[in-house]
Amino acid sequence: FFVFFSVSMAGGDKKKKKTKKGGNNEEGKALMAKRIGYEDMTLMENMTLDGVLSNLKDRYVEDLIYTYTSSILVAINPYKRLPIYTDAFVKQYKGVRLGKLPPHIFAIAETAYTAMIQHERNQSVLVSGESGAGKTESTKLILQFLSARTGRSSGIDKMVLASVPVLEAMGNAKTGRNDNSSRFGKLIKIQFDDDYYIIGSTMEHYLLEKSRLIFQAPGERNFHIFYQMTNGMSKEDKERYSLREAEYYNYINKSGCMTVDGMDESKELQEFREALALFDITGDLEHQMFCILASVLHIGNITFKAEGEGCALDGPDAQKELEITAELLGLTAEDLLFAISKKEIKMRSEIITKPLNAEQARNQGDALAKHLYSVLFDWLVSQLNGCTHAETYKQFIGVLDIFGFEVFTKNSLEQFLINFANEKLQQFFNNQIFKLEQVIYEQEKIDWSIIEFKDNQECLDLIEQKRPPGIISILDEESKFPRATDETFVEKLTSNLSKHANFEIPRLSRGKFNVKHFAGEVSYEVDGWREKNRDELPEHMLRILGQSKNLFTAILYSPEEIADPKGITGKSPFARRQAKKEAAGRESPRAGVTSPRSGMTSPRSAVAVGQAAKKGASKLTLGTQFKNQLQNLMDLLGSTEPYFIRCVKSNPQKIPNNFDDKLIYDQLLYAGMLETIRIRRLGYPIRWTHEDFFKRFRVISPQVAQTKNFRECAEKLALTLDMNMPHGAQVGVT
Repeated sequence: FFVFFSVSMAGGDKKKKKTKKGGNNEEGKALMAKRIGYEDMTLMENMTLDGVLSNLKDRYVEDLIYTYTSSILVAINPYKRLPIYTDAFVKQYKGVRLGKLPPHIFAIAETAYTAMIQHERNQSVLVSGESGAGKTESTKLILQFLSARTGRSSGIDKMVLASVPVLEAMGNAKTGRNDNSSRFGKLIKIQFDDDYYIIGSTMEHYLLEKSRLIFQAPGERNFHIFYQMTNGMSKEDKERYSLREAEYYNYINKSGCMTVDGMDESKELQEFREALALFDITGDLEHQMFCILASVLHIGNITFKAEGEGCALDGPDAQKELEITAELLGLTAEDLLFAISKKEIKMRSEIITKPLNAEQARNQGDALAKHLYSVLFDWLVSQLNGCTHAETYKQFIGVLDIFGFEVFTKNSLEQFLINFANEKLQQFFNNQIFKLEQVIYEQEKIDWSIIEFKDNQECLDLIEQKRPPGIISILDEESKFPRATDETFVEKLTSNLSKHANFEIPRLSRGKFNVKHFAGEVSYEVDGWREKNRDELPEHMLRILGQSKNLFTAILYSPEEIADPKGITGKSPFARRQAKKEAAGRESPRAGVTSPRSGMTSPRSAVAVGQAAKKGASKLTLGTQFKNQLQNLMDLLGSTEPYFIRCVKSNPQKIPNNFDDKLIYDQLLYAGMLETIRIRRLGYPIRWTHEDFFKRFRVISPQVAQTKNFRECAEKLALTLDMNMPHGAQVGVT
């Protein structure tokens, strides 16, 4: 298929001397002018992970944070600002082929942009790495470059960048590893017109970490927006939403961490509001958003105590919080209390209402808070997309910023799904970099040694296989059985998977199981998995929310179109979610309600049992939804030309000028970087078809005659060029 050249033809086999260029007044240019170690690690003589680590360290201590392994970029988080992202650097990398200038994230973005034009094919840039490695900042830098690169502003490019503070406020949080960790994954598709100017963008998001709303580990925080509201709002605004200091609220006061060093909550809130305004979220619409957000905080302070067979509000403070929350959501306090503290049981043709105990009511309140925030986040993303997407476009560049592999003290369903996503992405990386390379060489009958690498298909089968059932299928089965418990879930896992090489039940540990992932072994605690997997609110609660006098709340929860005189965005996220369910026939949660705000039918009344109660009616679980969404993402990425940026966390303390050898070594090992370097170096990265090679290089040896057999022409020409066959080059089949 190609004429292959080895990398040695490009020169540079000898290690470059360490030099420092002086005489440049511009700090950034002087920094990038340094020549330390190997800029492209495929040229290294020491092909060990220790050698790679040493090279990265030599460059890191000189603030050279970017290094190539062929076309893959390794980016080490310096935890400080470097002067290498100005407009001058955008201009410097514009139109320059990869490798001609020092390694830089702008070079990857430029390569993707150029390939999109030349190949007329969609491109993707996969930004990966563990939490705190710098994925989100890298994504922003790619967007910054593409915005400046096109040279003509349509306003969309500015809006794409303006969406960052909105998404960070609502979707990012301080974790033990990162002060600004993205707690959701996102794929941003930058859309280009026929002239390859930015014309629009859309964003798809994955697995918002809703459990963070209820619990944060010591030293961590909830989503940024809650601290911007409690610590950054004016006195008047806080009174408007009945807000007090952050320490008062149960959802954010348990971790002991209320602030982030260097973060001005008032300034962050101002930037958030200014960004919202660019997307037509102002005035009353912004107010309604803050009503939902404030209600989430207040729900956490609606506490209960045992009373008889059920429960009651735990004192006047809880009553006050109930009334505040109800007002913010446009409900009566009685209806909201009914929604949180009662359950409905469907018995053939009737519905029986039963009280919940105090713990169950608290859990149902938590479920409401998580659902409100999730639906609002969906709506917000829809609003952003509605302002930026293009109806028609020629090509796109997708930038994937998705959660890194996570191992915490307690790993729940969220970490399991996050690590499942990383397994999928690692397989995609393997397929692109390793398997496809091998297939090409074998097809072309090129003499080379097959390089072995870790394959994680067995782990993926353990997680997602349907028959025999994997972990997600077993979880789905247990989520459907009313009498199932955490213990029965673990028992089924054990009976089905105990012989699997990647699965283990730890001794003397109840409610836990271990998975041997590509990146290491992780212990998961199954507490609450079945409830999280069901991912739904009780129908009586949905019915009450859809009956809200607050138009915004009603639209968010309506499964139907509601007249929208104030211009609140189209169909609700809840309606879109319902439409995506594979199972048909689920009745509207607002069944029996004659008008959203007429009051003719009480939302607490027991409506007739509809289609939702019929046998066979069901909804997709959280695990299955995520599995399907992830497969769609893989299919989309597979249709593009991918580029990879491997972000690396330099040290756990998140301080500058600190290179933690062990931490970085482990990250490189888990990321498969050593195998990448080997295969690139042993292979032939420069490839031409016989005809293209002959026509391009014949000028060097014009004595070689052209015939109809271009393979023969290419072979003769290659011999005249002294290419050290077959070591320097080989001729393939085509």
